[in-house]
Amino acid sequence: MLRLPFILSLLLLLGSCGFFRSPGKERCQRLLPRDQITDILTDMYLLEGFLSERQNYHPQTRDSVDYYYAAIFDSHGISHADFRQALDCYLLHPDEMLAIHDEILNRLTIQMTEADAELEQFLQRQQQMQQADSLLTDSLEMDFMRR
Repeated sequence: MLRLPFILSLLLLLGSCGFFRSPGKERCQRLLPRDQITDILTDMYLLEGFLSERQNYHPQTRDSVDYYYAAIFDSHGISHADFRQALDCYLLHPDEMLAIHDEILNRLTIQMTEADAELEQFLQRQQQMQQADSLLTDSLEMDFMRR
């Protein structure tokens, strides 16, 4: 019977010392700065899009997923464990994760807009080249007929 008050007192003491509190945002920043985790998650979103599209044509792509993720971690100079620890910390702060997610969506929207503009320019150049080829072909045919 004496054990119950002792255990309750111990839990109360540990709880008041911050033992059960989530780590502060500052600790998350020390693990991985917000900009860096945003960069990594953006790369992961792009990778997932690439893999889901590629898997339609190459089902064996999923066998290489670990290598793709390892390349992302390598390019950012961190390990999977470092990333996981930082992500777990940020996940304890929903407002921070929402801000990170919004930034990722903004970046992806900008990249999509830029890609669409490049595609439009490419298609216009292709059309111009086809028109030039058509004019050249017509001109050669006319010269051939005149002879």
